[in-house]
Amino acid sequence: MRSPSSFATAFKTRHLLAIQTASLLLIAGCGGIVGSPADSSASAGAANARDSRTIAADNLGAGPLSVGRLESGQLSLKPGPIILAGSRNETLGFAVVLSNAKLDRRCTLRLAPLTALADPNTSIPLAAFELGQIMNLPVDLNRAGYIRQSGSSDARVESLPRAILPIAAPTASIALEKLRNDDGDTQNTSVWVDLALPTQTPAGDYRGAVELLDPTGKNVLARMPIRLAVYDLVLPDQRSLNVLGDVRWSALERHFTDSFEAITPRLMNRTDARYLKPIAILDSLMTLAQKHRLTLAIDRLQPTAKWNPTTVDWRDYDSVVSPWLDGTGFADKEPLGLSALPRIDYLANYPAAAQRSYYANAGSHLDSRDWLRRMPVWIDAPQTDSGPQIRRTLEQAADVLGSHPRVIAAVPIEADRLLYADSGQSDLPRRSDDERLMTASPGLIYNTPITTGPPRRSPTFLRTDLAGLLPYAGTGGDERDVRVWAWLAYTRNTTSVRFDSVLPRNDRVDQVADPSELVWFFPGKWFGVEGVVPSLQLKWLRRAEQDHEYLMLADARGQRLNALLMARLLTRPVQILPSQSADALYTLMAGTADQTVWDTGMQLLAKTILIRPPGAEIDQQAQTALNIETLQWTEPQEKPIVVGRSTIFQPLPEGKVDVRIGIDLYNASDMTSSDNKLGFNRVPRGWTVEPEPTLIPPLAAYKAQRFALQATVDPGQTNPREKALLSVDFTNGYTRRSTPAPIVVPSALSRRREGNLTINGSLEDWTDDDALNLAPLTKMLDRVTLQQHTLADAKTTASVYSGWSEANAYFAFKVSGLSTKPLPSAQNFVRYDFRRAWGEDVVQLLVQAIYADGTLGPVLHIACKPNGGQWSERKLDLREGSDAWEPLESGARYACTVDAGDWRGEVAIPWRAIHPINYADGPGKLPVMLRFNFVQHQQDSGTSASWAGPIDHGRDDSMMGVLMLRNAETK
Repeated sequence: MRSPSSFATAFKTRHLLAIQTASLLLIAGCGGIVGSPADSSASAGAANARDSRTIAADNLGAGPLSVGRLESGQLSLKPGPIILAGSRNETLGFAVVLSNAKLDRRCTLRLAPLTALADPNTSIPLAAFELGQIMNLPVDLNRAGYIRQSGSSDARVESLPRAILPIAAPTASIALEKLRNDDGDTQNTSVWVDLALPTQTPAGDYRGAVELLDPTGKNVLARMPIRLAVYDLVLPDQRSLNVLGDVRWSALERHFTDSFEAITPRLMNRTDARYLKPIAILDSLMTLAQKHRLTLAIDRLQPTAKWNPTTVDWRDYDSVVSPWLDGTGFADKEPLGLSALPRIDYLANYPAAAQRSYYANAGSHLDSRDWLRRMPVWIDAPQTDSGPQIRRTLEQAADVLGSHPRVIAAVPIEADRLLYADSGQSDLPRRSDDERLMTASPGLIYNTPITTGPPRRSPTFLRTDLAGLLPYAGTGGDERDVRVWAWLAYTRNTTSVRFDSVLPRNDRVDQVADPSELVWFFPGKWFGVEGVVPSLQLKWLRRAEQDHEYLMLADARGQRLNALLMARLLTRPVQILPSQSADALYTLMAGTADQTVWDTGMQLLAKTILIRPPGAEIDQQAQTALNIETLQWTEPQEKPIVVGRSTIFQPLPEGKVDVRIGIDLYNASDMTSSDNKLGFNRVPRGWTVEPEPTLIPPLAAYKAQRFALQATVDPGQTNPREKALLSVDFTNGYTRRSTPAPIVVPSALSRRREGNLTINGSLEDWTDDDALNLAPLTKMLDRVTLQQHTLADAKTTASVYSGWSEANAYFAFKVSGLSTKPLPSAQNFVRYDFRRAWGEDVVQLLVQAIYADGTLGPVLHIACKPNGGQWSERKLDLREGSDAWEPLESGARYACTVDAGDWRGEVAIPWRAIHPINYADGPGKLPVMLRFNFVQHQQDSGTSASWAGPIDHGRDDSMMGVLMLRNAETK
């Protein structure tokens, strides 16, 4: 352990390179920073201090107020007071949950004023509070992306808190009878509270409460204390991070048909009564976004252009957008920090010269209003990542840049893919225009740059509108996954994040939504009100932008190194080496699943800022204490993520098998210590391993690297009732800290059958001697279990059997947990969600032949369904991670029976389907072993689990178990 006195120097030296290689993070919840700088006891409530927490009752009465927080978008009730901390000009939030179904609706919910402890005459006015009712909306949690990201095991939840219906409550109190109670159950009633700390609020500790009064208004039925710490900091009105959302005109027409029916965007103006309603909707959207420190771009707002000769009339357009771009339409007078240069409908269909003429006109006009620097031309993404497509996109950007000397072109291409107008390539951007070429910043999962060169001074933006290098499901499902983009922007040194359409994809309130969809606003008509209703996710986005302000305050106080370190450890970006394929598993490594880590990290960020007051000397004793606290927080986060990713088997004499296990190690730190070791600390029955761990090379910073461990296994000693659980241990050579990771690598004997086998799905011909597995399967990976290095078992037991004959390989199974819902339709193929079989009960078999010389056959995948359906396919590309599969007429026979949720199945697979290359001139030589895995997906619970694992999807042939083929006469 390093001494506290040497920490500051070591800290700066160790993270000096981080300034150039930073990635990004995200801390704090909607409730702001936890804990008070003056009262260390406040930090004990770290786990409760976020916008996504609720208030607990003080047990003065029946306890009708309960406290909890939103985890993966779901409300989890927990006891405790509300503990908040924030800066002046910051908005904090929390939710009050009414949990007593028999509560008298004549009661009143009231916020008591927040009074300063140091001066009872100083308080935060009730006008600083704003109330809204949280409305649940139908959400389908049975999505593979959501389950992978959140670790949720309850796919039966049918609704989540999503919208916030404003409540007019100037005295910060509301009669419960004024709240909507559509389902007649007060238990589901929740109230959102925003607390906007006035700029003039004195720093210090404040105390207040949320109270529930009886119908007379005189007696307190329940009381929840509020403890607030106001920091001696001010968040600026001007945003350091521009969080831009796209408003699509087609979405406006769908959701606000009465206002936008038969409206021509280019004719809209503020003086014509025909456009008052649509402009009011647009103003509501813009005002709500700007109030939450966000910005919007409306895609079809445009001037009127006449092409013969080319003239552009900007008067109507200016009348609509001036209040937004000048700031006069907003309470704080702060204009939009980022928008989009308007484009005429069908502009791309006009000749290139006409397009350049329009951009020249637009550049001159918008520059005269001082708007142009905030209104880049957003170039559409190339259809593919191919060189020709990228070149065409850059040619469009060159045309835009050449039209006017101050127009900015934003291209969704990273800087290392740029091409410039060197000799003979005049149709590409010129290097002299580089500062006006806005490029995409690398995301959470990013490739090593193709080319390197001098640092660019041009602006960049984070793009979230497309899946990017790898699909990422967490954008809208959880507050942490929203906030991560702000922290990533800080580490990437970018000031812009662009999100896709901010209005819901659904047309009606009763339609089931995707939990990962990030919606900013809902149409008021869904809830029987006029205009626009904010979403809960809008609060998360505000929290994200405010997080960025804290990071910039740390910058201003000379604490960039510390802020960058924290940002990287919370975002965990993964850099992919040129020799690596983009493994979708890396998305589960990114971000930080432990909310406590975020809360504590935000406390540290606040202390880091406050410890260096402007113009004052640092208290060295306090600095040393903070260094120790920071070190205690960082060291656990710097532990690598360890995960088993592959198995290779080779036959050995005497019926044994050589096993090579590929282990991926992700290094979240910039430390590359030597003397690291990797070894086994637990092995199952029948395994023989080297007792001493293996010395491995230093881990590269922010990269996932593959290492291998070797073992010998005797399949004849395994027990199908015992999980073949082994534990791999990584030991850091510098800290000596160990990180264990569990893996299940099963092996078994598959004995030759001789008669007495009928493929009918009854399983009466199978005994325990034929069993490969008589225990629960291992659930597939999710972000929580991966980052915590844990395994989870399926809730049901799976019985799996195997055997073979001269002509066939045989497999049988009995699983439970089948859907109890009626089967309205069936299909003869498998639907996938994030590569996982989804939407119906499915059993998957993966089989690959291993021959005596160690060579491998192709991978065969057979999917079975309880309705008797079967689907076979063969992998075309043997490279790991490949998804190249070809449907196959395998000739496999499959029979099944279903009884009270139990599903029994038997499959006979001809050897010619497993190793076809040896069957050209006859039966050929049989393999000696089979790589094998068995996977079950349960429709109702959303649980996917496997025999070998944990894996990420059912066709993941990199991680499999092994079956040794044993003749009946062999002992």
